[in-house]
Amino acid sequence: MDVLSIITMVLGFSMLLIGLAIWIGKTPEVIAGYNPDKCPDPEKLATTVGIGLTLMGFGSMSLGVAGALFDVSAAPIIGLVIVPVVGVFALVFLTRSL
Repeated sequence: MDVLSIITMVLGFSMLLIGLAIWIGKTPEVIAGYNPDKCPDPEKLATTVGIGLTLMGFGSMSLGVAGALFDVSAAPIIGLVIVPVVGVFALVFLTRSL
């Protein structure tokens, strides 16, 4: 098990926990750039961002595990770089109308 796989698993697990906290706790206040005056539906925003972060965390964590178990060197890099970047662009696109 290499260090990059462990880092990917830890960061993925962190994103998963933060996403679940936002999603289940309905706390849009912890989202960067949240302005209550400009957001007509804060509960929908918290749900969308929470689900997105949870999915990104699960994806990163699973790629870290795959990199550790199957000794695939590209899996942790995909989990650290591509999954969060694509996820952030998807969240920006999904939350534009909120």
